[in-house]
Amino acid sequence: MENIINNLTTSFDFSYMLAINILTYFLIKTIDNFNGKKKVKVYIKRLCLLVSIIVVTILYKYSGYTNNIILINSAIASPVAWSWIFKPVFDKIGIGYNKNKK
Repeated sequence: MENIINNLTTSFDFSYMLAINILTYFLIKTIDNFNGKKKVKVYIKRLCLLVSIIVVTILYKYSGYTNNIILINSAIASPVAWSWIFKPVFDKIGIGYNKNKK
């Protein structure tokens, strides 16, 4: 078990993944607020994710981060972490970006 945890911590940058997910959440939430009663389309959400990955990656590279493999692994794992961890928690406490539109 210790080997698995060690491998996870050395293969992913969790702060990078969290930054991508937070930025994506705020972008989608902003679009949702301007969108009125219509739901945000899936391709817009994916575009927000892509923009977030690009922005956060640029900031990481600008700050001197050099391990590209970890950034790629983390960028790929970010939407999975959102779907499995962050979104269920946000929905449970009532701060998800999808509004109950009637």
